[in-house]
Amino acid sequence: MDNYRSKRIGAVVGVFLLSIALGMHDGNQEHLSDLVTYALNNTALFSKILEQKLDQD
Repeated sequence: MDNYRSKRIGAVVGVFLLSIALGMHDGNQEHLSDLVTYALNNTALFSKILEQKLDQD
């Protein structure tokens, strides 16, 4: 695995974990499934934005 790919995977995992932390702090996600769905939606959005940015470069 090259350095670029490992950084990208690290960024996506970081966004997922940050989304879980923010969802827990916000208190809007009462159940674990809601929290995971919230985090996955944020991660998918971040991944899409990252792909578009990398395609431009």
